Amino acid sequence: MGTPDDPLDPERTDFTPPGAASRSTSDGGTAATALIGQRIGPYTLVESIGEGGMGEVFLAEQSEPIRRRVAIKLVRRQIVDALSLAYFEIERQALARMEHPAIARVYEAGRTREGWPYFAMEYVDGEPLDRWQAAEKPDRTTALRVFVTLARGVAHAHQRGIIHRDLKPANILVTTVDGQPQPKLIDFGIAVGLDDSGSTGAINRAGSVDYMSPEQFASEHEAIDARSDVYSLGLILLGLLAPQVRPPGEPTTRPTLLHARLRASLTGTRDDGLAGIPAELRHVLARALAPDRKQRYDTATAFAADIERFLGNRPLQAVPHSRRYQLRKFIARNRMPVALAAGTVMAILAGLAATLWSLHQAEREAERARATSDFLTTLLASVDPAVSRDLDKTLLRKVLDEAAQRIDRELGDQPEVRADIEHAIIGSYLGLGDIEVALAKAGTAHAWAEQALGSDAEATLLLARQHAEALRQDGKLDDAEVLLRTTLATARRVLGAGNELSLRLQHQLGLVLRDLGRSDEAIVEIGEAAAGLTAAAGEDASATVNARYALSIILADRDRFDEAIPMLRTLIEQESARKGADHARVLAMRNSLAVFHLQARRYAEGELLLKDLIEPHARLYGADNYQTLMVHGNLAGALRQQGKVEEAGPHYLRAMEGNRKQFGTDHPRSLMTLHNYGNWLLDAGRVAEADATQAEALATVDRVFKELHPTKAEIVTAIGKVRTREGRYDEAERLLLQSVEMKTTLRGPQNSRLFQSREALRELYAAWGKPERVAQYAEPGDAR
Repeated sequence: MGTPDDPLDPERTDFTPPGAASRSTSDGGTAATALIGQRIGPYTLVESIGEGGMGEVFLAEQSEPIRRRVAIKLVRRQIVDALSLAYFEIERQALARMEHPAIARVYEAGRTREGWPYFAMEYVDGEPLDRWQAAEKPDRTTALRVFVTLARGVAHAHQRGIIHRDLKPANILVTTVDGQPQPKLIDFGIAVGLDDSGSTGAINRAGSVDYMSPEQFASEHEAIDARSDVYSLGLILLGLLAPQVRPPGEPTTRPTLLHARLRASLTGTRDDGLAGIPAELRHVLARALAPDRKQRYDTATAFAADIERFLGNRPLQAVPHSRRYQLRKFIARNRMPVALAAGTVMAILAGLAATLWSLHQAEREAERARATSDFLTTLLASVDPAVSRDLDKTLLRKVLDEAAQRIDRELGDQPEVRADIEHAIIGSYLGLGDIEVALAKAGTAHAWAEQALGSDAEATLLLARQHAEALRQDGKLDDAEVLLRTTLATARRVLGAGNELSLRLQHQLGLVLRDLGRSDEAIVEIGEAAAGLTAAAGEDASATVNARYALSIILADRDRFDEAIPMLRTLIEQESARKGADHARVLAMRNSLAVFHLQARRYAEGELLLKDLIEPHARLYGADNYQTLMVHGNLAGALRQQGKVEEAGPHYLRAMEGNRKQFGTDHPRSLMTLHNYGNWLLDAGRVAEADATQAEALATVDRVFKELHPTKAEIVTAIGKVRTREGRYDEAERLLLQSVEMKTTLRGPQNSRLFQSREALRELYAAWGKPERVAQYAEPGDAR
């Protein structure tokens, strides 16, 4: 690539200047045709593939240092003065720094001896957005996902100081990646924006009139910023949602007329073909296409986020908020059963709403769906709007309690519908963390289903599976294992071993075995379930992903990090591509990946991963939700293990106080965060407080878990360290040796949890003046 002081070699510049492309050659062809076969640096021009207002685009073959096809853009503007050269140099560096799936990569940029700029870019074999839409006729969800990816790419450019100024379908190619449509921005050339004299005067007016923002058309140079691209994105979105709608009027009046039509469609005073677009998306369009840029989305990121909220059934920023709107969105977004399994506050009504989707099969199932819909409609209509203001757990428990009270009375003659509702209600209580209530209802519902529907009925098997989960969460692991093995045997007999429900039961059995400390057995069960689910439901099915995710966790438990970390990274990449990096499921996986690094004692890597998770968790769940608090707690551990004790303290305290407030003192999350806070107190030198805190944690774990539990082993280790600090060496030795025995019993003689106990024993014997015992616990196998 040439530089201002080192022009390109003559062999690299022996071609007709691209500004002559409109002139005919002697054989009747164009100058662009005459360039075929000529070289620019390591690139040989193969064919002309496009022409725009700023230059020609060629398909070219690169010969060195690697062989590949590239797109070469020759810009029809000469660089003839120092100011123009400075603009070009700044821009080519900015373009080269952009790296986003929605942006065609710029490999190289330079200029010829004559001063003609060129860009060598990633070649994209795809169709322009409008042609792709006409040919593929994508459904609304697919079109919106393509748009979100595009908008995220534009935002990426904005973050690097590049305003596109010419966003339009022709500059967006859609290709296919792993079976999914992938948009690519292919033309940032107008950002060079140099006129024929070499000045930058034309830079702000460059663009296509049909997609140009009002301020850009008016040549308001100082007014052009990221919101100009937001306007163009708005017009692109309008085309995706309603290709038959044409913006009205001339360019000078079009923005005002179009905005007025959008607002009128929202009040019902005018249709003009816009009524087919959901009202929420018309609000989005009205905001993006506001004539006054101050009323638009501030950034392309904010624009994309509102579309993602629509796809996720979350309240949109563009829609005027009201209690009714927030409640409606809350209910709508919880239709997916996976949200129920995640156990978040927002998942409380997931199973209830999901029955409307899952029961539409034949006339019999349609009747069940209508009955379920009527039940939910009358139930939710009774909720006082004043109570629902904050959509907190009080409201959700009120809904669930009322549902439980009414289910016998109103669904007694429809046992299959009742089974669906029972399943949803129990799952909701599990999601809330009301384990005792969930277990009581699960036992009752399971017994009722066996009597009303029979032990072999699929609805009964589902309730049995849920009953086992409630037993597991309550710490009754032996009972859970017995129930799961019985239910699994029935499911295999009735449905077959390869049936999805059978495989999900096998997966759940593996989780119980893990909790019982039988990790090797758990790996076998969950590994078989994951393989079976891949065959039965597909690689992308929620049940398959859940099983593979669980398998990675248990592999990490067994310190098989070389298997666990790549497995989880692959899942994260796949799920991020399908759902986005900040989807709830993906965030959970990203948090687990960070935990794997902590388990492997790669604390600095874990810290970086966790710091990137706090903001998206707070945005998705809320700053005080247990999911967000979990990230704070994990980050605190990463910091403390690196000696950043003072920095870790606020995160530990926030996690501990937040969980105790939400779940009470006996919940496993509250117990673990209390124990972790006690560890921090000891490192902070607050020994008496650490002693009292760990004593409280030990009393709680003995009360909550009737059998030996991994958390107890960690608490005993911590108390042993406290006793060492207090100089009570005999007692410290007894406790730390006890913790080694517990961890060996639970996870085997070779597991990462033993490291802390052995390390604590070395510290004890060093303080006690017993160097021979220090050496005993300083074997090579103790250190990684």
